[in-house]
Amino acid sequence: MTIAISTIFALATILVMYIQGKKNPLHILFFFSGFALVDVFIPAIYWGLYGQVGTPSWSNELSADEILLGLLFYGAFFTLFIALMFLINKGAGVKTMESAILNKATDRRLLHLTSIMLTLAGVKIINEISSTGSFANWIIAKTILSSAATDGSSSIEPTSIFLQLPTIAIFQALSGLCFFYRKKTQYKLIYTYAFPLLSLLISISTFLRGAVLLWFFTIFLSIYIEKITLKIKNDTKPKIKKTFIIKAAVVALLIIYGYGSVRDEFRGNLNEGVQENTKGVAPTFLTAGHGLLGVSHIVRDFGHNVEFMHGKTYLDMLLLPVPRVIYTSKPSWYGIDDITRRMGWPETTQSAVTMPGEAYANFGIFGFLLAIPFALLFALLQITIFKNSIRLLILGPTVLFQVTSVSNWMSFTGFMNSFPLLILLLVTAELIRTKSKHQNKNKQSSWNISRSNNK
Repeated sequence: MTIAISTIFALATILVMYIQGKKNPLHILFFFSGFALVDVFIPAIYWGLYGQVGTPSWSNELSADEILLGLLFYGAFFTLFIALMFLINKGAGVKTMESAILNKATDRRLLHLTSIMLTLAGVKIINEISSTGSFANWIIAKTILSSAATDGSSSIEPTSIFLQLPTIAIFQALSGLCFFYRKKTQYKLIYTYAFPLLSLLISISTFLRGAVLLWFFTIFLSIYIEKITLKIKNDTKPKIKKTFIIKAAVVALLIIYGYGSVRDEFRGNLNEGVQENTKGVAPTFLTAGHGLLGVSHIVRDFGHNVEFMHGKTYLDMLLLPVPRVIYTSKPSWYGIDDITRRMGWPETTQSAVTMPGEAYANFGIFGFLLAIPFALLFALLQITIFKNSIRLLILGPTVLFQVTSVSNWMSFTGFMNSFPLLILLLVTAELIRTKSKHQNKNKQSSWNISRSNNK
């Protein structure tokens, strides 16, 4: 039964990704479908054939019926979520964005903002080195003690609100926008080489695979939008060659496993050991099923030996953007940590609770209905980000990749972790295009309208 149902979900998801990929592969719907496929549906097929793999030492193995119940709830939630996303903004895409003209004023503003964020990112790194006592201690702290953060920053706690600002993430987003305008700017060498390379070095210095992968995605997005806009300008079908996508996928895999292996070996040389979940073993990529593991445990435990949370994790997450230096009594742990700890999981785990899992932990089977507000939320984000090309290039890596991936596993906790950065980047995007949006007003129509006029 598990194999049959998971196969149906997997094939349906592949079909959704194929249809959406042909229309707009940058749609949030495409990303969420991919995460569900590799983290739940494909692992469910494998587990049905060969049994559960990668069971944590602190957790008992799930039975076939428990896995099936988790799969069914996740599948029902996911189906409603995807269907609503598709209906609400299926047309949002690169062909409907406003094109942003790069005039001299906008160009200078982009240069100045990027330079300022680079300086602030440097100040943040220097402060981290100073707080650890030496460069060697900082390297050890980054490689051994750092944990995945939403903006690719270190887990070394900043000493002030100013240093808590996600300046590194903003600089990385701006460097991607600079790379997009490299052929139109008067600062060609800086936009083509200086800012992107410095952004890459900062990403590598985090010793986080996600940060390096995010840098790659930022550059990929710049090239992708450049190719699309060129084809629309020439009144040709905006289609990217499959070889381009294949090359990008190969580079992404090399980043995930190549860089991860080098990093882990470096950690081993420091004689600090390597955590099991940092090993880049390719075969486990499609069989680990962290999301399936989390949602199945939640469906099994909550409502039986663990009480439902009745919305507590969602209310707690509203406090997340408030800095601890202001809200001094802010709890040290809450949100999805509440869910895993109530099930008796270790305090150090950052388990994949998933959006359906958190919904069930709070409201049981009725949590299925939370797919509706979540679909509306991400549909609104999709519309917001595709308003114009500058928003897409600055917010794209944050919303399309980072927020969707983190929210997929951490649910509302993951979304609220990224919310302050999302607002800052949205403001940054509007600052850059303020003086240029009224210039050449007749030419600032959407690419769809321009295309129809050419005909």
